[in-house]
Amino acid sequence: MTELKRTRNQVRALRRRRQLVRWSTAVAPLVTATLLILAAFWLVDYVFHLDAPQRVVMWGVCSLTIGWIYWRFAKPLLSQHESEVDVALLVEQQHQLDSDLVAAMQFDAAPAVTYGSPDLQTAVVQQAADLSRRINFFEGLSYDQFARRTAALMIVALLAAAACLTFPGHVRVFFDRLLLGAAHYPTQTVLEKMAVNGHMTLTRSTHRTQPEDCTSAQGQPVNLILQCGLPESPGAAASSMTGELRLVSTDGSRRTLPLTRLSADARAAQLDQVAERLQAALDDETIRVDGRWLNASAPTVQFDAPQAWPHLQNAGEDRAAVQQALDEIRRARDAWNDSPPALHLFQGRVDRLMDSVEYQVQIGDAWTDPARIEMIPMPVVTMDLHVIPPAYAAVEPSRQPAASRQVSVLEGSTVQISLGTANDKQLASASIRIAGKSTSSRWDFSPSDEEPGVWRLPAETPLHRVREELAFEVQVRDVDGLQPESPLRGFVRIRTDRPPAATMELVHRVVVPTATPIVGYRVSDDFGISQLLLHLSVQRTHNGSDAEDLGTETTSNSESTREIPLGADWLPVNQLPHRGQFPLDLATLELSKGDQVKLTLEAFDYRGNDAPKSTLSEAIVLDVSDEAGVLAAIAEADESSEERLSEVIKEQLGIGDTQ
Repeated sequence: MTELKRTRNQVRALRRRRQLVRWSTAVAPLVTATLLILAAFWLVDYVFHLDAPQRVVMWGVCSLTIGWIYWRFAKPLLSQHESEVDVALLVEQQHQLDSDLVAAMQFDAAPAVTYGSPDLQTAVVQQAADLSRRINFFEGLSYDQFARRTAALMIVALLAAAACLTFPGHVRVFFDRLLLGAAHYPTQTVLEKMAVNGHMTLTRSTHRTQPEDCTSAQGQPVNLILQCGLPESPGAAASSMTGELRLVSTDGSRRTLPLTRLSADARAAQLDQVAERLQAALDDETIRVDGRWLNASAPTVQFDAPQAWPHLQNAGEDRAAVQQALDEIRRARDAWNDSPPALHLFQGRVDRLMDSVEYQVQIGDAWTDPARIEMIPMPVVTMDLHVIPPAYAAVEPSRQPAASRQVSVLEGSTVQISLGTANDKQLASASIRIAGKSTSSRWDFSPSDEEPGVWRLPAETPLHRVREELAFEVQVRDVDGLQPESPLRGFVRIRTDRPPAATMELVHRVVVPTATPIVGYRVSDDFGISQLLLHLSVQRTHNGSDAEDLGTETTSNSESTREIPLGADWLPVNQLPHRGQFPLDLATLELSKGDQVKLTLEAFDYRGNDAPKSTLSEAIVLDVSDEAGVLAAIAEADESSEERLSEVIKEQLGIGDTQ
């Protein structure tokens, strides 16, 4: 039967409306409470700057609160379920009807045979159909609680929408932080860039407020440069802005350092200082522009002349980069004179970093998240100088201290330099600059294949065969880009190979023409004697016979020389000094009375394949006479010796004339 179709539709519509009102009444306080709790969460987070663990705790508290509100206000309504019969009963109660409406709906829903008299069923259904046309099924439906809760929700929602439109940045950051992000709420002070020892650790577009971790060398200063932006009245705000650098060491100790604002004049002076250094480096290759000098003397160049910074980073190794950096610095300086850059730079400095630290910057109303400066040890470079003397001096014992950087070597020696580290740091590059009196050259070390961790020079450097005094400077860089505090400098001096020494001695210097005097000699040298030569020169005197007849004496002189080799071909150093004797047979010279024989000993040292050097001894002159002359000379010598012996005795006994 279809007489109750309209009645059923009305009951179903009432059931749906009641369910909608009930659900809306249940959800409204839940949404309202959620918005209010989020607002409270934001307020607490904005005031106290909660970190991630604290926000997790707040998450828990808010979740429990929302859960209680759901249990108290929403669950009772959401757990209610009504059927069409239940709604029909409510309509009968509202309009004070008998149970004909429910009975008619039951008769209409089932076959007639199941309920007895068909006529009675038809009458009940017809009566209910007529009744449904006269009554309002939605009469008595209450909207009071729904209206109150919806009104509260609308007010809170409007306030939330106004807050989102007024403070969109804060809302965006809040939801980021709600998801445990690290974003900071917008501040009047804007952190634009930050660099630590030349390394850009923070940029606003990339890092927001979370700087990158960085490294710094042990015992070296740390320079932190911070660039800030101020949306409103930047000049006035910057002049009174203060900031601080907070450090926490690994042992838990804390310290705070002030951030100092850098004036435009100070930054301009740094640009001028860098330009002077670069010009000096172009004029003198020994002046280097390395990262350590830049970090200590010109940390703001990265901000005031950013185009020059890449060239400055390579200036220590690439001389062409020095000129490029100088051009960019001068260009920036010229533009500075027209209009100084409107930058607000602040500097914080740690004089010596002795341990790894966690740092955080706070300036104005802005701050950064904590980041770490990892302390890395400086390379402790060891340098070994091994001197290889020339082959002829190979037996000479080493005279150089093990750790000496100033060595004295023989000309022609080879100086081998090897580098290593004492603290197990790996080297990335090493070079040496060798300067002589008029030349200068640069050479690169290379790692040794046989000895890991050892770096050596190639064989063709000026140190391979030293011919002049040389000064050298060694520059090294480890795998962390660090260099020792100062280059390793040294000096190679030339040690003179002293010429040989030679002396002669003779007992009697007046001899007869046929005598064979014994000539004694003594020679010495640093590394050996290669040859001994006795130079013999005869000065002859000839008497003219015509002069004898006239009773007068006339003479004429003539001179002849010869060289007589003495001893073996060479005398090694272990046989020096050497004493020897040589019997000189004067009979072969055909001498006569009045002639003179001049003897000189020449000693040649040993220098391997190089040309030897020689030394002449003092000359000894032999006077040729007859037997009477020899005896007279001996007697004169004996008398002289006796007088000298008497004087010595008197001096020893204290005997002598007294006044």
